[in-house]
Amino acid sequence: MRFYDAENTQAINRIMRKQSLLLSLVLILVIVAAALFFQNKKSTLPVSNEKIRVQHTDQITGIYIILDSDTLKLEKHAEDWMVNHHYPLRPKAIQSLLENLKKLEFRSPVSRKAVVPISDSIHARGKQILVLAGNKLMKKYALYENNNNTYMLPDNKNTPFVCGLEGYPGYSVYKLFPMQALYWRKTTMLQFLPGNISIIKVDYPKNPSDNFTLMVSDNKTRILDADNNPVTNIDEEKTADYLQYFSGVSFESVNPAKNDTVIAGILNPGPFFILSVTTRDGNTQSIAGFKKNKFNTRSEKIPDQDKFWGKFENEQEAFLLKYIDFDPLLKNREYFLKN
Repeated sequence: MRFYDAENTQAINRIMRKQSLLLSLVLILVIVAAALFFQNKKSTLPVSNEKIRVQHTDQITGIYIILDSDTLKLEKHAEDWMVNHHYPLRPKAIQSLLENLKKLEFRSPVSRKAVVPISDSIHARGKQILVLAGNKLMKKYALYENNNNTYMLPDNKNTPFVCGLEGYPGYSVYKLFPMQALYWRKTTMLQFLPGNISIIKVDYPKNPSDNFTLMVSDNKTRILDADNNPVTNIDEEKTADYLQYFSGVSFESVNPAKNDTVIAGILNPGPFFILSVTTRDGNTQSIAGFKKNKFNTRSEKIPDQDKFWGKFENEQEAFLLKYIDFDPLLKNREYFLKN
């Protein structure tokens, strides 16, 4: 009986040693496999999340969105964000974009078979995104959307991949960057803080004697006439009030026509005023006003006494503005004289 017990015990020990050895081998294989997997994953990922995210968004001063030959510019001037140099940018729009730049993430690689066609599509039809801090390029990548996937190709990389937003599995990164200026901008224009204005120049092509230039320096204002001669007897309260009028003018709508004939019809026979504002940082916005016609009840074309067209320099779009909103900006030099 004792012999049987000893023999049984030895057999059990041998089985346990074999099982222990087998478990050790399995564990080693698992560890090796895991190490190889993560090493391979690390080596084949096109880019890490840290490489495509913008952590210090407070340093961003410009975001350019380029598609084909069109470029939309979101730029920070002092504390104000502008669209294409002219249009005040909606705070919620830029805040949302800056927050989402921190959440960009790698989703999945592109199969080897798809690398070339996806890369070709990105180069041919993709959006180029440039993120700037002053004159320094912070990030640059191209985006292309197909079958509800956004493909990203960072600068100096050859392999595209599917990207997304952390915490938003179904969100399209491509749609974060619309090219339409109307999406980004406020329905206001010529929006300035009085202390940020350096020069206001108003020209009346048909009445040049009414032209004037208002200059602000060291909290003091002066008026120049059409020949750039100083105007005396200026009422400082009126000039201070005038600067306040540039807190923003709302436009009613935009004529999105790209047809040169339509635009030419709007701009004919030429502007009845040209107003330019230069800020302390040297940024200038120049807008011209054009008379508008309308039809009366007898289908006769008559001058519109309520609305006119406005157009920024070097821009194609024309804005529909109301005289009642814009008239406070259209003074002549005699307005600023003391009574």
